[in-house]
Amino acid sequence: MSKHLTLIARAAIAVAIGWGFGGTCSAGITLQGPQVGFDGFFKVGRWTALTVSLESDGPDQVRCAVEVLDPDGCPAQFWSDPVGLAAGRARRVRVLFRMGRLDSPITVRLLGRQAAGPSSSSEPVGGVAEAALDPTGSQQEWTPIKFVQNGRSTSSLRLRSRGRDGFHPPLRQLDRLILTLGHPAGLASSTGAPAASDGAMPGPSQARGQTSRGNSSRFVRAVVALESPEQFPFDAQCLESVDAVVIAGHYGLLEDQLAALRRWVRSGGHLILAVGSQLEQFLQTPLGRWLAELAETRAAHIADLSGIEMLAGRHRSIPFLGRVPATVARFREGAVLVSTLDGPVLVRRAFGFGQITFLGMDLNRPPLSQWGDVTALCEKLLQVRREAVEPGTRERHSQQLSYTGINDLASQLHAIQDYFPEIRPFSSWFIMGLMLVYLLVIGPLDFVVTHRLLKRPQWTWITLPVAIILASALFVWTAKAGRGNQLRINQLDLLDVDEAASTVRGHCWLTIYSPQHKRYRVEVQPLDAQWGQPSETGPSVRPVESTVCWNGIPEKVVGGMYRPVGFEIGRPTYHFLPGAHAIADLPIPVWSTRNLVVQWQYRSQSTLVRSRLRSAGVNQLAGTFSHSLPVPIEDWILAYGNTVFRPVARRRDAEVPKLEPNRSIDLNAPYIFQRELRGYLTRTRARRVTREDLSMPDILVEQTKYDATSRNPAELMQMLTFHEAAGGTRYTGLTNQTWEHLDLSPLLRLDRAVLFGRIQVPVARLTLDGEPAPPTRHTAFVRLVMPVERHQVIRKELPELNTNKE
Repeated sequence: MSKHLTLIARAAIAVAIGWGFGGTCSAGITLQGPQVGFDGFFKVGRWTALTVSLESDGPDQVRCAVEVLDPDGCPAQFWSDPVGLAAGRARRVRVLFRMGRLDSPITVRLLGRQAAGPSSSSEPVGGVAEAALDPTGSQQEWTPIKFVQNGRSTSSLRLRSRGRDGFHPPLRQLDRLILTLGHPAGLASSTGAPAASDGAMPGPSQARGQTSRGNSSRFVRAVVALESPEQFPFDAQCLESVDAVVIAGHYGLLEDQLAALRRWVRSGGHLILAVGSQLEQFLQTPLGRWLAELAETRAAHIADLSGIEMLAGRHRSIPFLGRVPATVARFREGAVLVSTLDGPVLVRRAFGFGQITFLGMDLNRPPLSQWGDVTALCEKLLQVRREAVEPGTRERHSQQLSYTGINDLASQLHAIQDYFPEIRPFSSWFIMGLMLVYLLVIGPLDFVVTHRLLKRPQWTWITLPVAIILASALFVWTAKAGRGNQLRINQLDLLDVDEAASTVRGHCWLTIYSPQHKRYRVEVQPLDAQWGQPSETGPSVRPVESTVCWNGIPEKVVGGMYRPVGFEIGRPTYHFLPGAHAIADLPIPVWSTRNLVVQWQYRSQSTLVRSRLRSAGVNQLAGTFSHSLPVPIEDWILAYGNTVFRPVARRRDAEVPKLEPNRSIDLNAPYIFQRELRGYLTRTRARRVTREDLSMPDILVEQTKYDATSRNPAELMQMLTFHEAAGGTRYTGLTNQTWEHLDLSPLLRLDRAVLFGRIQVPVARLTLDGEPAPPTRHTAFVRLVMPVERHQVIRKELPELNTNKE
């Protein structure tokens, strides 16, 4: 008998070893070179690309799945589209994913297709039914298969930061990730760990040092140098982790790469372009032809570089003799930062919701490459936010926010969306009172009834179970009465329209409250067809594509992206469809919520905004504007520079005029008043104070303190729109890490006027399990970005005196 048991045990061990190490898939797939982000750098909570190379011995069709933890600790899988493999041919597969924890591991799997049901010819690895139905709805399953990696057969590849095949520790959303082409001076490549910065640009030695995250106000700057244009991504979504792209050489981007770059800038990115002595070669590239559409450029030789030195704020002179070859650019709009006798050499302009900074000098050649203060110049070009540089800015407000746990505007948005007035959670005192009553019933009261009144102690065997059953029923009824049994949804929409670039950008924040344990299929379709169609033409116009994902907060609390990973055991796994257009099986526990965010962007064919705004001086604005949205805009304000224009009621009993569709508004109308923008945002008021010891009264200026616990979405969205203009962290006491790209304050300095208002129509439709799910509470806001024409512009350059052209 023992001999038979020994043989069975050996057979089991052999099978286990074969499953774990010796098994291979039917086609013999080899996986090579997992690459995460840009040289291993990326941000937590941002879309990031993971790229692998697959090679097969025979024809096969697979998917690549990337599994990471979301902010709640649940494993989330992101799938690629099906990839067809041929014998002897390597295929590069890219998967976009979003990491929800700073120290979350990355698990890479390959999924093979098999027919659903017991008749399937192939089995999942290890006999585990770890399969998911095909997103197309066909009766087929995608199950994990084995592959070869580094000569070892495995069913999953687990990557961790600082590992041999891993990646750098993910950057926080406060940190800065910069992508460079052409090796510009002053931006040393972070070949090692990124360096902590206090505002000064890191040098070569500093960039290779270790970083400390002890001080939350210190940010990390990582610089990734691309050796050639071929390494630049073809998808704008891959650039979501990038804060700025600096191109100082290697201008030869392909058309698809340029399209991705333009889309990224329109969505809020910052492009820094340095072109000096290579203007002729630059204009022959697609990137140069795009710049020619925005500005008039010409080659020049300049001798005055004092403007560059003053902008850097340093005292060392640029070492050069004679004249320096440069490029003079005259943009049709924007702000001239540095001008010479020959013309502007440093200009910044708005493009969509982003910015383009043009420097007409070479950053990778002398004299700037040999200048000791070129790092300070790069800091000015990158526009480092003041609240991220100054240590202790947020710590000065920590005492007033310690009891709320809200340190970022995203956390306040999360709290607003999590509030359901119909759900009345019981207080701790109420729960403890019920427990006390329960103990009194099953203890002293039961003793008095059975021993003293009924004189039947043996009846305790009956009264005690009855009391427990009644108490349990009472607790369940109380919980259902307080929590409810109805599915509830909070929806907050934000629609942005840029007139100059014909760009429409949308955000939709959803909070789903589930009354039961259930997995939901979540799909969201933007309703922008009411405002305009996508740019595709033809008989069949594709709908606007959106991405749906979880919504995390940059905190260390429960549901925060900075919380350390613990023992996450028993957490349910769910997966996203390719492109993150939908979530296939999102788990929501009973009486719990899930926070999601939906994003989309497209070029509009129809004209949504018409404006003729002009400025004759600083903060002076005149002209007319109108919109063609199907609903009126309520409670609107218009900001330009440091001035805000807002309508007021003509009579005390009248309503504030709305912005009706296709109705032109003149800023010189008598019912439109203006005041300082910062004073309006901070609700600053001045009042007279009479003092007995003074003959003249004093003027006391009072600023209303920002309430981080407010549940008014209008106040929050207005602060998200003009956070920097209101004073930033110095005023609110909150950072703006997650939704910094929604702050339109920088556009107010670049010949742009921003209108903010409320609309009563949702701009996205939620579908759960294929059925429409209308929101129980809905709020929508719209922002219109309009160009402003300057009439009386002060010319900073002198006219050309030599009219004889050679």
